[in-house]
Amino acid sequence: MHPGSWPASALLQPPFVGATLRAADIARRAALDSYPLFVRSGAAPPDLLAALSPRAGWRAADHARRRVPAYRAFLAHQGWSDAPWLPAAERLARMPVTDKASYIRAYSTEERCLDGRIPLRG
Repeated sequence: MHPGSWPASALLQPPFVGATLRAADIARRAALDSYPLFVRSGAAPPDLLAALSPRAGWRAADHARRRVPAYRAFLAHQGWSDAPWLPAAERLARMPVTDKASYIRAYSTEERCLDGRIPLRG
């Protein structure tokens, strides 16, 4: 089946895509806590997963940009700027790649954590 032909493609468009991703987050957490749910998760429609992947990837990168001081500084140092008019996959592809030299060694562990703080647990 062609990715655009999945019958619930409306779930992949604003404003529903956010709710679809939140539902996927809940399902993922439940699947990690339950082996039978984990096994059933393999039956998710591949076209749906392929369509959600760039949006989920962009959401993760944007979350890091907003909450991780090192990532925010890294993007600024690389001269990156967002292009919100582009689809999620293209926005994600425009982001600079991190590596050990330009990111891991350049920033402290604390700076690479959410809100610049090493979590006490988790």
